[in-house]
Amino acid sequence: MTSKELKQLEKIINRTSENEGNALLGALHSRYLAEAEAARANLKVYMVSSVGIGEHPDIVGSMDLEIQKLAAAEEKLATLNKFKKEQ
Repeated sequence: MTSKELKQLEKIINRTSENEGNALLGALHSRYLAEAEAARANLKVYMVSSVGIGEHPDIVGSMDLEIQKLAAAEEKLATLNKFKKEQ
C-alpha cells in the first residue's frame, strides 16, 4: 500500500470513528431525555390520577423517587452537553 493510500484509509477510519462516537452520544442523549420524560409522566400520574396510586401507600416517598430520577436524568444531560462542547 502506498503512503497516499494509507492516508486515505486513515481518513476513512477516523470518519467512521467520529460517526460511531456521534451515534453513541446521540443514543445517550435520547436515553437521558426518555428517563426525564418517564419521571415527569409518573409525577403527573401521581398528581392527577388516583388510579395509579393504589399500590403506593407512601405517595410522597414515591414522588420523591421520581424527582430523584428526573434530577439524575437532567444532570446526565447537562454533563453530556458539557462533554460534547469539550470535544
